[in-house]
Amino acid sequence: MPRNNWMRDISSDTSLRDISLPGTHDSATHVLGNALWVGANGAAFLAVLTASTVIAPIAALGFGRVRKIFQTQSLSIRAQLDYGIRFLDLRINAVGNGFKMFHGPMPLFTELSDILAEVAGFLADNPSETVLISLKKENNDNADAVLARLIDYARPFDPIIFAHGRIPDLGEVRGRMVFINRIALGSAVPAAEDKCGIYLNFADNRTFASEMQQNGARSLDVLVQDLYQPSGDAIDEKKQAIKSAYAVYSEGAFDLRINFTSANIPPAAPQDASDFAALLGTTPGAFADEINPELRDFMRRNMAGAGWITVIDYAGRYGSGNDEPVASAISMNSRWTTGAGGNGTLRPGSEIPLGKALYSPNGSWRAEFQSDGNFAVYRNVDNFSMRSARTNGKGATRAAFETDGNFVISDGRRLLSATGTQNQGADALVMQNDGSLTIYAGQRVLWSSDSQTFR
Repeated sequence: MPRNNWMRDISSDTSLRDISLPGTHDSATHVLGNALWVGANGAAFLAVLTASTVIAPIAALGFGRVRKIFQTQSLSIRAQLDYGIRFLDLRINAVGNGFKMFHGPMPLFTELSDILAEVAGFLADNPSETVLISLKKENNDNADAVLARLIDYARPFDPIIFAHGRIPDLGEVRGRMVFINRIALGSAVPAAEDKCGIYLNFADNRTFASEMQQNGARSLDVLVQDLYQPSGDAIDEKKQAIKSAYAVYSEGAFDLRINFTSANIPPAAPQDASDFAALLGTTPGAFADEINPELRDFMRRNMAGAGWITVIDYAGRYGSGNDEPVASAISMNSRWTTGAGGNGTLRPGSEIPLGKALYSPNGSWRAEFQSDGNFAVYRNVDNFSMRSARTNGKGATRAAFETDGNFVISDGRRLLSATGTQNQGADALVMQNDGSLTIYAGQRVLWSSDSQTFR
């Protein structure tokens, strides 16, 4: 299966809570392995270390050694997405008029808007996909002020950002970014429930299950394993935390399950002049060397169809084929890969339930039977309405492609709207990739939303 569009065959009415998504931890740290970036920014990077009273001794080791402490990825953002990653962990701080990427105290000298532009380009090329964007600030700036400023900063990307505080179905967010907000609840922001995204207040360095309040009086049940500084036999302790999360929490009605496979032991003061290991600590790469080759078995032994976001260091470095961690995470979705919501076709005798939709195969369009009773064709990326039956507020409860070939909207007793295609041999209602909802009799077009209206 191609990694760049692996979500295309997943039924569009599948909730994101049920889909297993591979992700990357500190996704923007790939720059630390880029020679051009190092040439332009390496000295400034070390200067930040030198200015720190806590970790200044590390700077003397030189960039080649020091970067191992902070780097967690080797693939660029676009390469991560093409490889199958669908969750990005982005750490930011407000700098000047914008937002820059950071890992802890270390600046990565990369603008957030450049990262978002890469994601937007990927989604334009692969409209069947969605990407979850988790944003967390790395300093002590006022959280509410940072969030309000971030919402304004991201405005150019608004048409392709899903910023509601709820878990959507896949079809609702194909071709869009899903905003996960680890900054502040944002209740002081006007219309916060539609602007601030899914709010996750991560507990620090542990595993927890919690009901998290969202804007708009919603709440989500969330499970997170993020033991990133294990003690004792650190690598084995981290492995056990990952395995236990899958084993214990794959059951239950969680809205989000997130399993961080990443860890590091921070540098410490050496006991003597030869104690370089203390200076470097145990790097993310050292943990990944031991953990990533075993992730396939960790996942497949315990996931049983549950939706997990598995957040990985050094995606793409370990294994091949279905044994590689990203491929293993994707393969957990076989129960949803039915094509039922991806082929865009409804047959006579079938219905579209209230609140659900029929999606085009490329994920760009949907014919939705809205919860208010209206039936309309929408462009997914910006919710532009192409055609409407105007049945909202009339008590509509049924949208059915009848066995006689007529597509009707009714309240169970009264006919409210119809295509008028009964008894003409209709055999398919298709939500096409070009945005046209069309009724066919074989190859013959009987009705099309491009040229005809509902009656």
